[in-house]
Amino acid sequence: MPGCESMNEIGPDQYEATMKVGIASVKGTYKGKVSLKDKQAPSHYVLSGEGSGGPGFMQGDVTIDLEENEGRTVLKYSTDAKVGGLIASVGQRMLNGVAKVMVDQFFKKIESFI
Repeated sequence: MPGCESMNEIGPDQYEATMKVGIASVKGTYKGKVSLKDKQAPSHYVLSGEGSGGPGFMQGDVTIDLEENEGRTVLKYSTDAKVGGLIASVGQRMLNGVAKVMVDQFFKKIESFI
């Protein structure tokens, strides 16, 4: 994940993570938890996370669906996120753009392993 400094397993499908995230002039380190939920292998997963730090808090889910199409895997995802504190002051339009960039970076990184 972009900005991830550490991720340690604390249980089945549960991890503690430390991330550095910056949006405009609001930058900070967040500590939180990430978990894999609603698993319907191999086609459906929900990646759920929450964290807090100096600039505020973040909480969200990424729903991931995989479909086979003509011998290729099609990945579809949707997100639902909440932010609060100083980081929320940068405005919803900017937050949506940054979230999209981070998700795109995440999937490009995964693609490089395939």
